[in-house]
Amino acid sequence: MKKSPLLIGLLTIALLAGCSNQQAKQTASTKKATTVKQQTPTKLQPKVSLEKARELFKQQYPNADISELQLKKQLNKTVYHLTGLSDTEELEMQIDSQTGDISHLTKETLDTDEQHGVARQKERFDFK
Repeated sequence: MKKSPLLIGLLTIALLAGCSNQQAKQTASTKKATTVKQQTPTKLQPKVSLEKARELFKQQYPNADISELQLKKQLNKTVYHLTGLSDTEELEMQIDSQTGDISHLTKETLDTDEQHGVARQKERFDFK
């Protein structure tokens, strides 16, 4: 009977030692992950200007007005995402902000109540 409390005490100590060792490993891996995150660059500065992105959109869609323009981070690069409206279509374009390459073009027909310049007049972006 006296061996039971001794055995329980030893098992408790072994269990606590194992838990504290696991916690030390987790802390070490967390520190390593934080160090890696701090070394990655935070922003990529665009080489293609906003004006150049607008020009590329107008070359592709000369009869459209820009309604939305965003600079987004995708994977490890930044892209301009432009949305525009013609009298009958919504148009989208993506431009790589480092190279000026066009990577995404879409056209979608507007709803009947938005056609004939209705949505275009409401939503076009004024760059002035």
